[in-house]
Amino acid sequence: MYITVEQLAGEITDQAKQFGWDFNQWEEEEKLKIVPLVSNEIFETKVLEEIRRNIEKNHYDRIVIDSITSTIYAPFSARSIVDGADRGLQPRALMELSRASVTNLVDLIKTHGITALGTSQKVEGMPGETYDTFSEFKADGLVVMNSAAVGRTLNRTLQVKKLRKTKIDGVPHNFDFTDSGISLKL
Repeated sequence: MYITVEQLAGEITDQAKQFGWDFNQWEEEEKLKIVPLVSNEIFETKVLEEIRRNIEKNHYDRIVIDSITSTIYAPFSARSIVDGADRGLQPRALMELSRASVTNLVDLIKTHGITALGTSQKVEGMPGETYDTFSEFKADGLVVMNSAAVGRTLNRTLQVKKLRKTKIDGVPHNFDFTDSGISLKL
């Protein structure tokens, strides 16, 4: 399952074609489900319940959340505010509701034994490895992609900083985006 907050399903399937992946065929074969979420509806109770039903019905091996940053900082709909008020939340607590909703989603995925992959943005100069500064602690792994211009060359690095229950070297490795995906330069 690929949960997206930032793009339409068609944009994702078009991008996959660049790497020779036929997401449309995989969806027809029920090997993949792309779930685009409307950003201002993310925190509504019905959304998490719909995802739960999909998980229980289809028994996914992996779920991608793209992106955790956009999920946490999505605007609240009127329904989300009413849902929060029905649960006794004060208006100031709504921001914490967004973090709690992401935590509940990750916990739901983990309790079903599914591998979760979330993307998150980082803002240079801000503390932590992620913009939200908490998903890096909740996650079982943390892969950081950086880039720096050196003269007229863009140097991209990929670094596995955390991967629970796995030995890692933690060293940044140079990489490039190619027609077939990411290519590490070892």
